[in-house]
Amino acid sequence: MFSGPFAEVLGNGKYTEWVLRRDFTEDHLLCLLCMVGEFDTHAPEVMRLLRQNASRLKGMARRTQRIAIGPDGTEIPVSTD
Repeated sequence: MFSGPFAEVLGNGKYTEWVLRRDFTEDHLLCLLCMVGEFDTHAPEVMRLLRQNASRLKGMARRTQRIAIGPDGTEIPVSTD
């Protein structure tokens, strides 16, 4: 499905190279985009739960910060206290 320079970018990405190892179709891409949209809908609640339980989730503070990205691509400050 992907070729040229974009396929090279995907192949070099730590979290994207798997796409090139499979028979990735337009249907798969549609499902993936739907899942991202669903996550966007529920992300505020997920982030609230992560912040609320940060002290119990040792080692998760960095991951919590990394996924706190707004819909426009800007970082949303996350307190893990």
